[in-house]
Amino acid sequence: MSDLLKMCGTIFTSLKRKSSCEMYPVKPSRSYKKTRGSIKIDSSKCTLCTLCDKKCPTHAIKVDRAAGYWKINRGKCILCKECVHVCRPGSLTMENQYMAPTGTIQIDKVDVELKIPKKKEGIKAEEKELKAKGKVVAHAEKAIEAKHGAINPADKEAVKEVKAKVAAREKVVEEDKATLKSEVKASKDIKK
Repeated sequence: MSDLLKMCGTIFTSLKRKSSCEMYPVKPSRSYKKTRGSIKIDSSKCTLCTLCDKKCPTHAIKVDRAAGYWKINRGKCILCKECVHVCRPGSLTMENQYMAPTGTIQIDKVDVELKIPKKKEGIKAEEKELKAKGKVVAHAEKAIEAKHGAINPADKEAVKEVKAKVAAREKVVEEDKATLKSEVKASKDIKK
């Protein structure tokens, strides 16, 4: 009997108070700077590179280069922000406002004009710069050996670090070249 009285007391107390629930979507919800609301695309920046499609863990994003569209299934999207992180041109952003609730699964399709990327003029300059750095590192090794007879372990570590940085940058340049070639080839195939 005492449990019934406690329950009745709780009910009457709740009836006297104002509701603690917000009337969303009638009353807009409060959002914060880092709130994950929804993915938004800027079609003018999108190059249809398909990285977002490949990295989406739930396969909510579909990119079709041939048809020229980007599509997201809002029901599958878990707002992990992985697509935003991998988007090279920065066309995808995470909005901090939630999507309006609907009774159906919302699929947004955005038509995107395929842009043929311009050839990067800076790649050859970077290659020359990297080769020059490699020569400087080799020359520095020889100069240290000539002066001191042998390179001490601390200097060897510094030289290894520089070599590793130069090698990593050369790898990035090669990857950029390969990506550029594949994008140009894909755009030519689409035009045919």
